[in-house]
Parts: sequence; structure tokens; C-alpha cells
Amino acid sequence: RRKAFAKNLAVEATYEATPVRGSGYEAEKAFDGDKLTYWATPDDVTTGSLTITLKETTKVNKVLLQEHIRLGQRVKSFVIEASVGGGWKQVAEGTTIGYKRILCFPETTTQQLRITIIDSAACPLIQNIEVY
Repeated sequence: RRKAFAKNLAVEATYEATPVRGSGYEAEKAFDGDKLTYWATPDDVTTGSLTITLKETTKVNKVLLQEHIRLGQRVKSFVIEASVGGGWKQVAEGTTIGYKRILCFPETTTQQLRITIIDSAACPLIQNIEVY
């Protein structure tokens, strides 16, 4: 387990999210390691996506997601896609995230991952994302 989670590839990545609630809720907040910060959409928006661009093209097969659970579990469904061959390929999907969700999928060579929240009970609040 230590070997599988030894190097979080998202640490040296860049991030872009849409939509963003505003200042203080940007995509970077889901990667800063602070349990009090998170990426959030505007209050009336229950969908959104966050794109992670890794430092270089590499093989990935796990993504760890966490909601800001202090304000409740919100996400009802989401997908994870990888940029492969000039297009997006779905590599994982789920219904809830909650405190922590680790998704394992077949090893995929990519430089970009996109997490799309399809539905949530209220605006999604994503506190942490890690890529392995």
C-alpha cells in the first residue's frame, strides 16, 4: 500500500475548474493539503468539472477524492476521464465521495485527468484530490 500511494502526481500539476464560486474557492484549494479549504461551485450550481494537468505524461491508475465533509456529503454522481489520443476516455465513475473515496482503474497513460460532478444534493465542495 505504501508503494502504491508513495508519490501523489497531483502535487506538481496545474488545475482548472469550472464553474468556481469565486475567490478562495479555486481549483487549487482541492490540492493544497489544507483540510479547511476546498473547490466549490456557486451555491445554486450542482455540477462542475475540474481538470488536472500533470507535469508530464505518465501512467496512472488511482484517484483519491474527498469532500469537505464538515458541511455534509453532497456528491451524488461523478465520472473521471483521462485525455487519451486527443479525446476524453472515461476511466472511472461513482455515486458518492463522502469523507474519502479511492477509485482504482486500469493503468492509463495520460497527462490530463478530468473529474466531472454530474449531480449533487447541493453545490459540491471538493477538499482533496490525489492522483497515483
